[in-house]
Amino acid sequence: MLYSLLKPLIRIFLKIYFRSVEVFGLENIPDKGPVIYVANHPSAAIDPILIAVSLKEKLFFLAAAEFFGKGLQKSIFQNQFNMIPVYRPWKNKDQKTSNEDMFKDCYTSLGNGNSILLFPEATSETISKIRDLKTGAIRIKMGFEKLQKNIEVPIIPIGLSYTNPHEFQSKVVLKIGKPIEFSSTEEKTEIGEVYREKTSQIQKALEDCIIHIENFKNESLVKKVNRLFANFYRNEKDLSPNNRLSNFEFKQSIARAATYFENKKPQEFKTISARINYYFEKLDELKVSNDSVERSGRDKPSLFRVLFLLLGFPFFLLGVFYFMLPYQLTKFIYQNKIRAKLRVEERDDMIFESPFRGTLIFGVGAVFYLVWSMLTFLILGFVSKAWINSFLITLCVYPFLRFLLYYSRVGYRANLLIKSYFAEFKHKTTWSFLVKEREELVEVLNQYQTQYQKETA
Repeated sequence: MLYSLLKPLIRIFLKIYFRSVEVFGLENIPDKGPVIYVANHPSAAIDPILIAVSLKEKLFFLAAAEFFGKGLQKSIFQNQFNMIPVYRPWKNKDQKTSNEDMFKDCYTSLGNGNSILLFPEATSETISKIRDLKTGAIRIKMGFEKLQKNIEVPIIPIGLSYTNPHEFQSKVVLKIGKPIEFSSTEEKTEIGEVYREKTSQIQKALEDCIIHIENFKNESLVKKVNRLFANFYRNEKDLSPNNRLSNFEFKQSIARAATYFENKKPQEFKTISARINYYFEKLDELKVSNDSVERSGRDKPSLFRVLFLLLGFPFFLLGVFYFMLPYQLTKFIYQNKIRAKLRVEERDDMIFESPFRGTLIFGVGAVFYLVWSMLTFLILGFVSKAWINSFLITLCVYPFLRFLLYYSRVGYRANLLIKSYFAEFKHKTTWSFLVKEREELVEVLNQYQTQYQKETA
């Protein structure tokens, strides 16, 4: 009940929270019958929420039992949000409860024609990598098909790739892969070996659905390479969905090429990595962006953009009035009340934020926005005595947010442009080096990409 009621509302909140949500591969979902969906897990509760609103069908979710609580809370999670508790003995060694009921609940859900979603990594961590998977998905599939010999349940991978799941107005790509075709395991005698072999196939399928970076130390490097090729993505962004998918696949190939050259040609990898890092260090010194260097001398606003900014200014002010308070309250609550309580891990000189950061920011922001909308409706209703008009005005404020965000991005780009003019004037030698170095880096990286494609074809 609550699942169906909240789904449209949460979809609106997600459109506000994320700058864009691109979904690819919906055609890979069967027209009928139950499905076992498996997904990577970089951002705690944001992940199942995104998948749930992106798919038309109602899902049942496997979730860690320790988050269910007891009594009414547990009942709501199970009965209203279709959640099935999974006990994780490696997390709580004193936990004596088995997962027999979990398997039974999964078999019941699948038998009723419902699909289930699980995260076989079993824990959430914000990295661009598929970690070692648990065997639960294949055990559920084989167990159910043993009971229902006339029904075959496909396993379909779903990959989530965020620019940054913890920041407001970040981007996310959700890629749905084809049903996994498992190789024959007839020669295997040990059921545990069968589970592990088929789970490794699931892992490979998930890796193909995300921007998979094998060595997490290279994540920063891969992001820098993507920034160097940002103009390529920008030129293609208004084209067909197939071209947008090709952009995502291009980013995937960059990540794979990084892994390839690091393993096969470590010295070349080290050399080009040092050049890229040095280039971005010089950008930071001048406080300019790669985009400013790439657009040097030709970033002039069009007449249409100027007119649009002038005509849209009143709507921008309305957006500031309506949305700034819940945004600032969310920011204040998170920074002063929540952040210090979250787990932050340092590993190999890298800081890993808690995977719950994005979930909490999204949740607090959604609550404040909902409360603020209700207050606006009540105030306008009492003042005007026209409740229908008040309701319609409250529903029509979303475009104000679009103007607010657009003006924010324009202001950000204007700030970068001013900084770039100042840097070019004050640091002519360094600026000339950056312009030339960027051109050479893009040329060299294109050569590496061509080489990678030839050697891995």
